Amino acid sequence: MTAPATGNALEGYHSDFYDDAVAPDGSLRPEARAVMEALLKHDLGALGAALRDDITNLGIRFASVDGDDLWHVDPVPRVIGREDWAMLEAGLIQRVRALNAFVADVYGERRIVAEGVVPQRVLDSAEAFEPAMHGLAPANGVWIGIAGLDIVRDGDGRWLVLEDNLRTPSGLGYWPTARAATLARLDLPPELRPRSIDGLSDALRQVIGPGNAVVLTDGPHVNGCRPAADVTMISAARVWGRRALAVVMTGMGKDGAAGALAIKRADGKTLAQDQATSVIYGMPRAAIDAGAIDEAAPLGDIAAWLRYA
Repeated sequence: MTAPATGNALEGYHSDFYDDAVAPDGSLRPEARAVMEALLKHDLGALGAALRDDITNLGIRFASVDGDDLWHVDPVPRVIGREDWAMLEAGLIQRVRALNAFVADVYGERRIVAEGVVPQRVLDSAEAFEPAMHGLAPANGVWIGIAGLDIVRDGDGRWLVLEDNLRTPSGLGYWPTARAATLARLDLPPELRPRSIDGLSDALRQVIGPGNAVVLTDGPHVNGCRPAADVTMISAARVWGRRALAVVMTGMGKDGAAGALAIKRADGKTLAQDQATSVIYGMPRAAIDAGAIDEAAPLGDIAAWLRYA
């Protein structure tokens, strides 16, 4: 989109839904004015293509359900005003704390069942429920380290939570990079740039707590895959030594054999899934043949072994 001769690129524009940038009378909302004026200096098609190239050149991928692995970024940023964000921030913090309390109760006292709020069968039949976690408590009581909450507006502009993503929410690496790439293309002056998120990495460190963390990188493929179990286990052996545990489960190939051997040589403990319960016995067999395994166990016993090892 480029500005026409009249100078009004939004002439005739109308939306049947709430628009974060444009008011019903066609005027720009104050909080979005700077971004929209910067956008109108560009051809949106060319801007979108350039931004897509920037993201692709950074090596960012996101596999969708239809097989597309490109990370698509809308060149039109969504601007949330200061007052709106203050309300949203407080509400989302409260929501995540409530969700964290719910997960803690599911694996703890289950007061939510005792008080008749949620039937026990609903919890026990949930796809992501892990019975072996019952009675365990994470450091500092933090069950939800990262929450990805999708927020939308209704027709009147009220904020709503569309979805809570708590298991493996994506975005902690994606959206800061997309934000930086978009801002670089728009070239906003410092006084008009959005609130800084420079403290994001420090916040993540606080959530993880003291000690070591596992980081996945874009290194070369090992054993034909990435991430590779060997890379992870060898690193664990070097960092944690005799405190490291290795489990090699059903799978094709030999990934995990060298890693489990490294942990065993560091006086850590190692386990392989037995042949009877393995769908493909390749990886466990390779680890056993390499002399890397202390014992083998059926699938149903592995969680208990990890808990008491």
